Amino acid sequence: MKKFIVILLVMLNLSLIWAAENATAEDVLSVKIEADSIVATFVIPQDMHLTIQKDYFYLDVDPIEGITFEETIYPKGKMDDYGFENVYGTVQLIKKFTIDDKVDREKVEFKIYAGFQLCYDSYCEAPVDAEYTLPLIPQNN
Repeated sequence: MKKFIVILLVMLNLSLIWAAENATAEDVLSVKIEADSIVATFVIPQDMHLTIQKDYFYLDVDPIEGITFEETIYPKGKMDDYGFENVYGTVQLIKKFTIDDKVDREKVEFKIYAGFQLCYDSYCEAPVDAEYTLPLIPQNN
């Protein structure tokens, strides 16, 4: 009976690891335009975290003439025993922008880049990078 329980626990652990290792950008990340901001929402699986490191947890956008982008706003995380700041659950990265009055808002299209690296307490998965193209004003078809 003890062997059965141990095997069952190992199988459960392996299935959780497999699910996390196969997490894609679509599983974790969504990006949208809200008023004067680009908002990337990350849904972090249970028992995992993202470490606030700008190379592995980021939101960026290609420059556009007539639009000024501010620095990305990061959530406040919790410091771990090694001095890293980690975030859990659902978090957002926000990049605010201002548009010059001369810019035709109907023609504005953002080329957005976002990325993350999911981690357990003992190791991290490979980084995931995603690319989005979103209009400032959604097109109704």
